[in-house]
Amino acid sequence: MFLYKTPWIVQKLYPSLTWRRNQRQTIYLTFDDGPIPVLTPFIQNTLKDFEIKATFFCVGDNLRKYQEIAQESFQRGHKIANHTYNHLNGWKTNKIDYLNNIEQCKNIIEKIGDTGRLFRPPNGRKYKGQIIQVKKKY
Repeated sequence: MFLYKTPWIVQKLYPSLTWRRNQRQTIYLTFDDGPIPVLTPFIQNTLKDFEIKATFFCVGDNLRKYQEIAQESFQRGHKIANHTYNHLNGWKTNKIDYLNNIEQCKNIIEKIGDTGRLFRPPNGRKYKGQIIQVKKKY
């Protein structure tokens, strides 16, 4: 299993972002990049076996291709969240294109029935101008 932890210096540079929650006896289980055939249904069934809910941070293009898989996740009580439409690297994308890509993904999430208000930048790569704009909506 690969665990990724944001470097402490990045957390210090952006203290207004949510890095962790300190709620007792609560685990926030999240998955990135889906939905994709085979893997996402396997995860859905495993979560169902253990009566666990999760948040799926989805790539919009995958949502477009496999909307029925995402719909199944949502109907089972999971959250569908935004991971950009094309899994963009925020460090290599201008602010307007980045924000439009997020909005494009949000529109698909709303068609599935969720709000699309949660956002996780791919690989954690974003810069201050993007953060300021994204925080206004997500």
